[in-house]
Amino acid sequence: MKIGIIGAGNIGATLARKLAASGHEVKLANSKGPGTIRDLARDVGATTVSN
Repeated sequence: MKIGIIGAGNIGATLARKLAASGHEVKLANSKGPGTIRDLARDVGATTVSN
């Protein structure tokens, strides 16, 4: 399933981690831009996108 998460705080990061680990395609965005969450996305197995 393709899933987009807006917000990379505690809840968004946890959701992204669990959903990516379950095999879903996860895209992660926040208000500050993809450069600020690139490391987090790589760690959890997600892809960064801009809003």
